[in-house]
Amino acid sequence: MDLQQMQSLRERIHRNERIAHAGALAVIAGLALDVVIVYFEQRPCAEKVAQIAADTLIALGVLAELYFGRKASTDRDALERDAEERVATANRLAQEARERAAIIERTYAWRRVSRELRDRLVTAIRQASQTLVVRIEYQSGDPEAHRLANDIGQALSQAGVRNRSLTPNAYPLQAMYGLFAAHHAALDVSWLTGAFADARMPILLMPQDLTHPRFSVNALPPNLYLFVGTKPWLSSLENDPDDADNPQSPAY
Repeated sequence: MDLQQMQSLRERIHRNERIAHAGALAVIAGLALDVVIVYFEQRPCAEKVAQIAADTLIALGVLAELYFGRKASTDRDALERDAEERVATANRLAQEARERAAIIERTYAWRRVSRELRDRLVTAIRQASQTLVVRIEYQSGDPEAHRLANDIGQALSQAGVRNRSLTPNAYPLQAMYGLFAAHHAALDVSWLTGAFADARMPILLMPQDLTHPRFSVNALPPNLYLFVGTKPWLSSLENDPDDADNPQSPAY
């Protein structure tokens, strides 16, 4: 039963109660009239007293039924309102619990390249796949970062990128949280940053000398470098206002 049907049912109940109250008042009025008629009739006094007493008792019974029926109806309405408030409170608490569970799940769940993100990457770079030289590094000792880096490498492989490498690394003097990229000045990486931003995994651009020998891929200097850092502690639903100006703490 939906809310509109419940409201309609309540209105019918209240209307019927008003009709019942009017009927009870009519009975009382009829009994009062009967008392007046009996009082003025030419009948033995004992008979009049008995008749008037009987009518009075009936009237008092009807009045008691009317009074206590109205009181019971008021108490019932109060119980219904209390029950509705309790249900609303329970629903609100359940919704809050689901939201907290979602935050916890997104906070602790491993980052993955979804099918949609992979398809977008494959479509975006397929035409330029032969010109890309990609080096992917991930935080050493972090299996979650390794998993995401491997997902990215597989997406590039499906797009036809042959010159790529995947290796662990660490930046001991700097905390690296999230995804980072460096690229050759002539390479447009908006397809990459846009795709990951839509997946709530923003990529931060970092200065990096890609001509350094350690970055070479198949003896070629990379034109795209990716570093998969440790997953930020913040949930994917909101940013920490205290870290709003901290470029090392993207929230996803």
